[in-house]
Parts: sequence; structure tokens; C-alpha cells
Amino acid sequence: MINTKDITVVVAGATDKTLTTKCLASIRKYLLKATIILSTWEGSEITELTGLYDDVILNKDPGSTPCTTDENSKLNNVNRQIVSTFAGIKKVKTKYALKFRTDFILTGNKFLKYFDKHKGFTNEFKNVSKKILSCTIYAINPHNNNIEPFQMHPSDFAFFGLKDDLYNLFDIPLMTDGGSFFFQEEPMADSKILYQYTPEQYIWVNFLKYKGLKHLFDVNEQTIKDTEISFANNLVLLSPKQLNIKPLKKGLLSGLTQICYTYLHWLKIYYKYCKSSVSLISRLSILTRIFLYSILCNPIFSINVYGSKIKIMIFFIKITIKT
Repeated sequence: MINTKDITVVVAGATDKTLTTKCLASIRKYLLKATIILSTWEGSEITELTGLYDDVILNKDPGSTPCTTDENSKLNNVNRQIVSTFAGIKKVKTKYALKFRTDFILTGNKFLKYFDKHKGFTNEFKNVSKKILSCTIYAINPHNNNIEPFQMHPSDFAFFGLKDDLYNLFDIPLMTDGGSFFFQEEPMADSKILYQYTPEQYIWVNFLKYKGLKHLFDVNEQTIKDTEISFANNLVLLSPKQLNIKPLKKGLLSGLTQICYTYLHWLKIYYKYCKSSVSLISRLSILTRIFLYSILCNPIFSINVYGSKIKIMIFFIKITIKT
């Protein structure tokens, strides 16, 4: 496993005395020798956080814009995320980096075992040296979302990978007013959304330098395929439990599983697009994991079809499989 002294954690965003204290303490607990960089805003009250981080950056706040035309709209903070994260990553001197939010906690370090475990690549949209670990929640699966089938929409809760790969991920221009208010003059029917892309989409399409997505509602078979390839090639999508992350604010992880990728979905697209670049043994290993996870995700169906013997099999898998 990776030695934690080779990891720097960039904790980016606005601070809160209670939440950020818990956040920083959890990182120190599970990544004992890691360097912690707190990247927040000028004027932030961080006195109570002294001693919980190794370095601090006080950035000039680039501000935010409304997401919709509603009077009490949520804010589009994509430029804040880019500024605070990139400022932190530029100061990283270790081989590996973890981008983390100030309102999440780390619940372990077993996520490190997934890094560089899936070595296969295809030539299209290969923008990393080693796949970046990311979360399944908010990684929108356009095949599962009949309401708003967003494509090119990874999760941005946390990213772990080579420092150079994370540097490239956030070495992108800020969203302009033209992008922030893209639909102001010509709104989409039955939509109040203002921006051209969601924050997650904006980061991803700029990282890939992808020109095939005109705006967040531009859904077609090609952009869906390109989403799959880019996720299979550059990311490993892990559940919050696998990634060892937990939000300190209620509701961030609820009600979204039906429209997001799962680790099983990711394994399938990884095998689909990257199998030709890995050995036969690796292919068999991937297919075995897909089979086992398929059973675990649909235990009731399996029981109804195959009966009591499969009940025993499922129980055995649950206590022996290493997720």
C-alpha cells in the first residue's frame, strides 16, 4: 500500500469551526504522515484550526453565480472550487494528492488499495498516467437518468491520484459570464437553469478539452459513449464506503443512487473499453468481480430464481468478497 508520507491532502473550500475541525482530524487519523494543505479564502477565521494542518493558503474569492433564475437559487461555485483546489495542488511536493472537501470526513485508508489496480487503457480520452479515484455519487449515468440524462458528469466530492494528474484536472480556465449565464437570453423550455454546464461537467469537459458537448442538455449517443470511455479511461468510480468518505452535512448522498454509476457499472464499462490492453488473467479477474457484484446487487432476484442453495452462496460471498 502507498506510504502516507507520499500523500498530500488538499482540503479546499470555505471553513467551518466544527465541520472543518472534524475533517482535518479525520485525515490526520487515517493518513498519519500525510501533508495537509488547507486552501480557503481571505478573511476566513481559521485560528481554531491551527495545528490541524501543515500549510494554509488564503485565496482571493472569485465569487459565485446563481444556478437558476429562482430568487433563492443555489449558487454555482465552480470557480471557487477551481481556484481553491488548483492553488493547493500547485504547492504539493509529494507523488500523490487527495482533493478533499472541508465538510467531509475520512473514514479509513483502504481506498488506497484501489489505486493503480485497474491498469487497462484505451487510446481515446486518455488524459492521466494512472486512473484517478473518484466517487460514484453524483457520477451521473446517462443510461439510468430519464429525467435529466446528463453526460460528462463525474462526482467532484473527492479525487485521489498522482499529483501531476490532479494538477492537470484543475489546470483549467475559470467559467466566464458567458458560460455562467448561457441560457439567460434563450432559456430551454421548462427549465430555469442558467449555466451552460454543471460545475462537474465544466471541470470534466475542460480537462478533456472535449468539444462534443454543446451544453448540459445536449444528449446524444455519441456524447453518452464518450462519457463512458472517458470515465473508464481516467477514473475508478468507488462508492462512498469504498472511497472512505462521509459528508458532515445531511442529504448530500441521499436520493441519487438510482441515477448514478455504481462500482459495478464502472467495472462493466472498464471491461468494455479497456479489456484489450490487459492480460487474459486480468480479464478473467474483472469478469469474476462483475459476476460477484451482480449477485450482491440483486440477491432477491437470484434467490427467487435459484432457491435456497443460492442463499448460502450469497451469504458466503458477502463475508468473503473484498470490496
